[in-house]
Amino acid sequence: MRADTGGDSAVRWSLSYSFRLPGGVEIAGGEAAAMVSEEEFALLPADGAATTFSLRDIKDVVEDDYKVVLPLYSGDTMVLFHLGYRFEDFLRTIRRFHNELKLKDMLMEETLIQAGLEALVVTGRVPAKGYESEVRLYQTALVFIPQRGRPVRIPYGDIDTVQEADWALEITTELGDAFRFTQMGSHLDLLKRTLAGCMNDLTGRAQALCRELVPSLGPSGVHAAARLMKEGRAARRCDLEAVSPELWEELENRLDQAGAGEEYRFLRDLSGSDRLSIGFKRALISGLEEDYLWFLAPICSRSGDTFAEAMAMEATATEGKGRATYLFRTQRGGEDLDKSLRLINRCMLDINFRREPIYLAESNLQKPQYARYRSSVELLPSLRVLREAFIGRVSHASQEQWKRGVLQLLAEEVGE
Repeated sequence: MRADTGGDSAVRWSLSYSFRLPGGVEIAGGEAAAMVSEEEFALLPADGAATTFSLRDIKDVVEDDYKVVLPLYSGDTMVLFHLGYRFEDFLRTIRRFHNELKLKDMLMEETLIQAGLEALVVTGRVPAKGYESEVRLYQTALVFIPQRGRPVRIPYGDIDTVQEADWALEITTELGDAFRFTQMGSHLDLLKRTLAGCMNDLTGRAQALCRELVPSLGPSGVHAAARLMKEGRAARRCDLEAVSPELWEELENRLDQAGAGEEYRFLRDLSGSDRLSIGFKRALISGLEEDYLWFLAPICSRSGDTFAEAMAMEATATEGKGRATYLFRTQRGGEDLDKSLRLINRCMLDINFRREPIYLAESNLQKPQYARYRSSVELLPSLRVLREAFIGRVSHASQEQWKRGVLQLLAEEVGE
């Protein structure tokens, strides 16, 4: 029942174990030592038949009558017990490492503002069971990590209302989700203040961008435009022009200044739609304060065209990597463009605008160096949607090469 670190950075625990096949048949068991590190779990039985596997192989960490039950994605189950007074320490340790790994795999890595806030989080508008959770505030989103289950990310741009009532903070989103954070004690005020500060920072950045683009835009116009351009959300041309025709023109100029003007005009001409959308996104690299612009261009087949209907996505920066255009298929037969725009934008927000896991081939996902993204695909429905809709990506080696590549992908999509 003793825990020590030996000569290793991982903590070593003395316990008993039972390893069971699907259906509950035990194939191994007895006394052992266990070691838990940031990404691995190692079981070291007295008979020398060691078992090591990634924490990514663990589906959940379940507490059951002073036993720790680890159901694995393979269908097998590891049961750990006889931990004595060290049970709570072990449970807390393995849950912490498991949750941290899930946070990485759910692509939530960004600048952390506040961590360690404990709360009972109730989800849904109807009273329901709450989840004891850690609440964290990042630069662009609130995240809560239940003791059981997957972390939940709430982008600040999705938040519709924040209200304090009956010693709880109630948050609703524009998607209709509701969350109640309660049993926080003195942390309630800290959560409220920090959340307001983070949201105000992003709102202020959006308003500053609008004022910079159109200095003559009055307060009501700035407020309306900034609401359309919440961080991470692309605003439609028709909506921004309704606030100020100059605003859209200046956004186009800003794309030009950022070196994406020629690509934008080419895709704009292919699109011919007033549903073209432009937004801004905070860089995810810690310490990098610059924002980048990104846009979505619906490409609609017209009479005589030989290319597919699609959605093109481009950003003015990809945080140190070469730029590329991403093409996503839309349903043929006149799918509503607004629905397509909302879907792609929503999915990009859910995966925190990470691009690499979108285009990696299935064969690459099976390689050890991409185990993280293999887990991301399992954990994130929005990533699966993007991968299913993904047509291809075209890098910017040269303008002529890029244009040919875009048209070739669109033509190949029609031929499939």
